[in-house]
Amino acid sequence: MIPHPTAGSGDNPMLIKLTSGKPMSDLAAALQTAVTAHHFGVMQVHNLKETMNKKGVDFTPECLVFEVCQPQQARKVLEANMSISTALPCRISIYEEDGKAVLAKLKPTTLLAMFHTPQLEGVAQEVEDTRIAKAWFAGPPAASVERSTAPALLPMAVAS
Repeated sequence: MIPHPTAGSGDNPMLIKLTSGKPMSDLAAALQTAVTAHHFGVMQVHNLKETMNKKGVDFTPECLVFEVCQPQQARKVLEANMSISTALPCRISIYEEDGKAVLAKLKPTTLLAMFHTPQLEGVAQEVEDTRIAKAWFAGPPAASVERSTAPALLPMAVAS
């Protein structure tokens, strides 16, 4: 069972967020292993600090962004609505916050809801549940989880 956030945790209804006592490098290695174990593939890992510094931007926080994909689920989603390709591949971030490593991901259910494709609700929930399990596996048993039970808040659509 995944614990619910405590009052004042600052949870965001669009995020799945776990805090770990592991160093970022250990959490990243565990995530890489868990991704493969759950039949997802890591397509790319972006080191934001490194990339920004190479571009002349002074950025000191550590932040790794994993682009991950489960091809069978991606096919289902894309066959239903190709515009969802704009939200793929899925991303999982690992960064430091308040001296602890954090693993965070936008909720697939929230992302897919923005595309008004109700037949994909089950796919989104399955991916979200798998991703939560995968992230939990990557963290230590004492990891804390922020997962809102409030309704998802969707960003406002931009009028063209």
